[in-house]
Amino acid sequence: MNSIGIREQDMERAQSLFSALLEWTGGPEGVTRLAFSKEEETAFGILEAKARELGLETGRDAAGGLVMTLQGTDPHLPCIAIGPHLDSVRQGGNLDGAAGVGAALLAL
Repeated sequence: MNSIGIREQDMERAQSLFSALLEWTGGPEGVTRLAFSKEEETAFGILEAKARELGLETGRDAAGGLVMTLQGTDPHLPCIAIGPHLDSVRQGGNLDGAAGVGAALLAL
């Protein structure tokens, strides 16, 4: 664990995710992942691939959002849902939206 209590493996996963998002959805003036854009769809693809690498089930909801599921051991227990977003403001930072998604993924 590092000085803020994050396992090194999780830190590497987060850095890998944010690096891929920056590479594929960033530009010289920042990151732009407008809702329903090809950049946001690319970000969904990156995140979905990472989720599947971790053994999560993935799918899309009625609005086109990405749903990642870690099945529990007892299907009768309630679920926990986390709903961050991947879109960003124009020329925002790479963490705009993606920080919450990365945190949710690492929590799973």
